[in-house]
Amino acid sequence: MFQKLKRKLLSLTRTRRCNMKRVILILGNIGSGKTTLARNLTEKGPWQPNRYISIDDMRRQHGNGLMSGDFHAWAFFLEEMENYKNIGCILRTLILECSGVGRNNWYIKRYLQEYRDKGIEVFTVLLSADKTECYDRTLKRGDQKVPFPYKDMNVKDAISYMGDKKGEVEMDFYTCSDKLIKIDNTKLSPEQTMNEVIQMIEEDEE
Repeated sequence: MFQKLKRKLLSLTRTRRCNMKRVILILGNIGSGKTTLARNLTEKGPWQPNRYISIDDMRRQHGNGLMSGDFHAWAFFLEEMENYKNIGCILRTLILECSGVGRNNWYIKRYLQEYRDKGIEVFTVLLSADKTECYDRTLKRGDQKVPFPYKDMNVKDAISYMGDKKGEVEMDFYTCSDKLIKIDNTKLSPEQTMNEVIQMIEEDEE
């Protein structure tokens, strides 16, 4: 009898989680593992169907390597955030990825608060890793590009600067999130990082 009741409760919990709408915002330094985590959650995570939006993807699709192109890319990123308010009934989970350091934070925070006002749960994941580890990861992937507005810096200096901004980013997004998840993945595998995020979100939704 107890086992049947337990299975029933687990089934109801899974159904409720599937029906919930949530936004997962992934922030972090260059090389902190944002893209890997976002793609793993999109492809392997328990929340389907979902939508994944990356500012770097928007830069590749709509940017031109200049400041004007970066404005254009951000316009598309923010438009996707706006669209989710209308299609959230179909796409239960929105996964967003950006550094969290930049001039567009005000717009992102405004949308996050609007989501919360509509009853959509907002989880902000703040990824961090040792600065040397971040730099080594950029070397391994062969990507030394630095995003706007730090394009004139070399990648090592940009990682150091953005790493020093971690506390500001945390404070900036704390008030517009239902839960702020901080993970140092210096010694974690991508799979371990993903599992930690899933566990912390599901614990909060129980």
